[in-house]
Amino acid sequence: MVPRIQLLLGAALFALLGSVLVLAGLGVVAVPLEQLQAPLWVVALAGFVFLCCAGLLLLVATAKTEPSSSLPLAWRFVAMLAVAAVGAIAAWVAFGDGPREFTGSSSALGMSQQGSVAEAEGRFAFGILAVFSGLVVVLGLVQAWFEARARRTG
Repeated sequence: MVPRIQLLLGAALFALLGSVLVLAGLGVVAVPLEQLQAPLWVVALAGFVFLCCAGLLLLVATAKTEPSSSLPLAWRFVAMLAVAAVGAIAAWVAFGDGPREFTGSSSALGMSQQGSVAEAEGRFAFGILAVFSGLVVVLGLVQAWFEARARRTG
């Protein structure tokens, strides 16, 4: 298990970065808008993902037991928020207005290649991520509903 101090330092780092991005996205921290390649709400949502990660690290650092396949409700809720936010960002990249520029890389047998990727291919990849993220959130909610129903019926 990772020492608690490392988890807390990681949480602090994620929280700091996430806070700066959220504040920039909300317009509290000045950013050069002409250099941004995304709307401010996407910047704020990216910061929210980092804040969710900070929250998860805090939950793990303060937990009395090791994480298992049966995660506490608070852990699952924060994780679902992060997945939903990543899915929303991916959906903007895939389906949002305006041109997109993508780069990709591949490696095989010790050789590496990097270059630009067609816009349609990049949008398709991010579209898959958006759909997959949405599916994970829906399945997580369905699982939580079934577990809550099972607890009520005993």
